[in-house]
Amino acid sequence: MEGAQKNPTTLVVLAGGKASRMQSLTRTRETGAQVIDKARLSIEGKTLVERTLEKLQDNFQDNPFVARAINSNAAPETFRDITRRFPIEIVPDNAQQPHWGPLAGILAAMRWSETKNAAWLLTVPCDCPFLPSDLWQKLRQRQERTGADIVCSESHGKKHPVVALWSLALRRSLEAALEKGVRKIDRWTEQHHTESQAWQQTPDPFFNINRPEDLEQAEAIALDTERDKA
Repeated sequence: MEGAQKNPTTLVVLAGGKASRMQSLTRTRETGAQVIDKARLSIEGKTLVERTLEKLQDNFQDNPFVARAINSNAAPETFRDITRRFPIEIVPDNAQQPHWGPLAGILAAMRWSETKNAAWLLTVPCDCPFLPSDLWQKLRQRQERTGADIVCSESHGKKHPVVALWSLALRRSLEAALEKGVRKIDRWTEQHHTESQAWQQTPDPFFNINRPEDLEQAEAIALDTERDKA
């Protein structure tokens, strides 16, 4: 697509959260790890990060990104099976910014994207298993119409600031904000030209998994979706 050639974009899946609200899951749901790694939780036999990447497969095929990565502070072998299936790299947060929240992950993604000669970065969280397959196209179209520095996603009146397209020209601004102690995304994005692109379909394409009950609901949604396709 012409837009992809004119505006080289990277894709980074944010998987660096601590998943503190998932820790009540029993260890039998996992492989024995003491700490829950949300990206490795599964729905219908597929991990959340696998579902995220597969959901965006249309974007990979029709609008090739210049590079793709997972932002995570987990041990590299955690995603060994994923890197075998997808052409993707693992990018940790800066060692001086452990658990500074999603802005730290976005900054790490921006720095990595600059090494790929990109101008734009698309970020998605690992815990949104029903992302729309036209995500990149619509965010890019909104950016081209408005000239925005940031375009985030919205559904049913709620904004999703980490599902967003970012200009890499903002990297130094984000570095400065983090050094000043800014941790909330909205506090930083309000300083820049930010637009949103809405989706209205059901189920919510930005349904995200924070608690064990959310995982159960997502499993039910996935099962219903598979039945509808049958």
